Parts: sequence; C-alpha cells; structure tokens
Amino acid sequence: MTETDNELLTAAISEGAALAPDSHDVLRAVRVRVARQQRFRRSGIAVAGAVASVIAVFGAVTVVQKWPGGSLDTAAHGPGGVMPVPAQQCTLTFGWLPPGLKSPVRSCGPDGENVGYPMDGGNYLSVGMLNASWQPTLDAAGLQQIEVGGRPAAICSKPTRTAITFQLPSGHWVQLEYGNGLPGSSSSGAQQTTLRNDALAIANGMSEGTADDVQVAFAPGYLPADMSLAGVGTGTTPGTGQLHYGDGSGAVTKVEVGGGTDGLTDIMPVSDDRHTLSISLLSPDPGLMSHSANPVGRLGNLTIYSINQGTAVLVPGFHGATLEVATSAVRYVNSTEPPGGALSTDELIKIAQHIQWFG
Repeated sequence: MTETDNELLTAAISEGAALAPDSHDVLRAVRVRVARQQRFRRSGIAVAGAVASVIAVFGAVTVVQKWPGGSLDTAAHGPGGVMPVPAQQCTLTFGWLPPGLKSPVRSCGPDGENVGYPMDGGNYLSVGMLNASWQPTLDAAGLQQIEVGGRPAAICSKPTRTAITFQLPSGHWVQLEYGNGLPGSSSSGAQQTTLRNDALAIANGMSEGTADDVQVAFAPGYLPADMSLAGVGTGTTPGTGQLHYGDGSGAVTKVEVGGGTDGLTDIMPVSDDRHTLSISLLSPDPGLMSHSANPVGRLGNLTIYSINQGTAVLVPGFHGATLEVATSAVRYVNSTEPPGGALSTDELIKIAQHIQWFG
C-alpha cells in the first residue's frame, strides 16, 4: 500500500466513512478510503473499519438482465426514458449485536449482500455474504479452525480486530469482521478477548430472513452494453447511496489468502469480473476534490470533474450531494481475450450526464 493509500485509509476510518463500493476481486483487502475514492467493486461495500471490504452477494429473488447498450429513450421506459432501479430485498439478520454500534449501511442485490456498521468513535462491524458457490480455505496459515452453529468455520483474532469465515444453514459463506481503532492502534489483551467473544456471538446469532429493502432515488439513463445490476447500497445520510454494475459472470474462479490490516489473515475469493461501474450519490465532501480534480464536462449548469487518473468523475451539487461515477478494470478469467480496460473517461461522463433523479 502506498503512502497516499495509507493517508486515505486513515482519513476514512477517522471520519467514520461507511460503505463504499470498491474494486472488484470479491472480498479482497481493499482499504476503505481508497475504496471511497475509487469505488470500483461490482457490488459491495467497504466498511469504515480498517480491513477487508466485503463484496456482498445474495440475490436469489432478482432476475439479472443485461443492458443492451446505449440510452433508454422511449416513453415505455418512463419519464426521460429512465425507470427507477427496483428496491432490493436484504436478508441478513442478527440475533445479537454488541451495544454502541452506529446505524448500519447495506448493499443488497443480484450479486449478494453486505451490512456495515461504520466506526465513529466506537467499534465497527462488516458482514458480507457471497451468493456464488465457493469453498474458503479454512486451514490456511494464520487461521484457527472452529465451529459456528455446528458447522466448520475459521477465525483470526488480533488485538484490534477479529475476522470469522463461517457458513449459514443455507450453505452461503459469510465473512465477518469486528474491530476497533485505526490500523496500527494499540490494544490490551482484554480488549482482544472481548472483540473475539463478541464476534463469535454475532456470528452464532446470524441467519437469513427478511430485512430492510434498499432503494435509491436515482437511476442511469445510459450504460455501456452488457452491464447488469449487481447491487444497491445505502449511504451514510438519507438520500445518498450507490448502484453497482458489472459485465462479468461473477463466478468465483479461485480463492486467495493474504495478509490484512494489523496482521489479519484474509480469505479472498476471486470472481470472474470484467468492467465494473459504480454510480454513487455522496454527502458533500470537499476532500473528494483535493485529489487532482480536473473539469472535463458539464451536466446542466454543474461541472463534471475527473479524478483518479480518469477512472472516476464527480459532479458536486447534484441535488444537494455529489454524484460520482467510477470504474475499474479487472482481468478476464477463462477467456482468450486480453485483460479488460477500465471504462473510458468519456463513457463515465456520458453516464453521469444521463443520470435521472426521482427524489
């Protein structure tokens, strides 16, 4: 991780940044502030905790439809040719949560589900469930094999945070992380024990039922061909949120194990994803404009700015918030095609110019 990345991560955690769609290899250890600046995941959210951002994925009730490409400009698609994105049903429920957690943010949709309780002067919690079939490496170095609900699981406990990978009765694997403090924070042995015990209690109390629906008040009127909805996420303030799209299959092709924040061992399923797209409505944040923002276009009387070397564009002032459209490129899996490139800045500008507001 570069010095800039560390600065971004520390800033995000300290300000209590919540879920942010990020880069695309499912459940990879993408760090929070980098994720917030480069919302590149197909469908997930990064907790404002420190480590593993989790691409959530559960979506048994949603039919995935590929976007044909171009604009929807007929009356059949509603005002301006755009239909609102349907509400997404969330299913992860908790039998017990430790006191003091902040209000949660969720991402739910065809690819899965994630729940994050952002850190804001207290502990944070990140829980993600992957819908695609995969088998975690429970016996990897750095993990302790345990049972959760009578089923095989693995735990990694460190002084400032605990991570657990476990299976629900449905067969879905869940990854949970519960912790406190910035990366590198000191902690007592007593706190580590408490975090570990609380994380286990959370995991043992989890189930799949009926939770809140997730819906946003904006929708795209233009997308590149073959993009399908992956998830819808809530924001940290009312009216904000994210839409996630991708044009890959989402199938897990391998599972990697690597190091995470403060020595955690991360289990990272890698998915078959190509281009990713995240459309986010964010609370106004002057910090977003401090990273080489360049004016590149107009949306009505608003200026569109390019950041992150053209892989994201921002529109400050969009209905009182900041609109962000971001992309990333990931390798093709089991394909003879060359690695996919990120969507062009021109495409991102065009997507931003066709966002419809329904609020």
